[in-house]
Amino acid sequence: KRTVSNLSSKVGLAYNVNERAAVFTNYSQSFKAPDANAMLFESPGLFTANPDIEPTVANNYEVGYRYNGGKGAESKLSVYRIDSKREILWNTFTFANENFDTLREGVEVFLKRPVLERVALTFGYTYSKAIFSAGVYEGKKIPQVPENKYTAQVDYQISDNLNYRIDWLGVRGQFALNDFNNLYPIEDYNVF
Repeated sequence: KRTVSNLSSKVGLAYNVNERAAVFTNYSQSFKAPDANAMLFESPGLFTANPDIEPTVANNYEVGYRYNGGKGAESKLSVYRIDSKREILWNTFTFANENFDTLREGVEVFLKRPVLERVALTFGYTYSKAIFSAGVYEGKKIPQVPENKYTAQVDYQISDNLNYRIDWLGVRGQFALNDFNNLYPIEDYNVF
């Protein structure tokens, strides 16, 4: 019998610069035990136990600035770092889930602005540098993590109980699933 556990702590601090603006910082530690899928690997025609897979532990850091402009207007700017030890990813070369050390660093921007009494515009942007931080793939980008992600939204509040929304998502700069060597970039795309 195997037991895994970890304390997932979180602490944050915010300072109100004035009644509308605040600076903040957060630290948290996340934990992910291997699920049933991660505990198995596929060999030709069989599913075999993968007893060497370890739980993921990540240290998450964030520093930022929030502003409430009143009448529904708000904005946020933050910088983050996620340092993961033993992140569980599928390795197509070994046909098994394996543990990898990874690092994600980036910037997030969020803006919301009412433009009419019942219409609001929202914009978001995330820059993410997500790499393997150790091992044979050290310095390579983690597959399927976009370097740039853009979002926009128009929200129309038709009545108190009904609203209509149009969303846009733009994704730029990522590599194909399980492309640990970063050989196959995925085309940039937009979703409406």
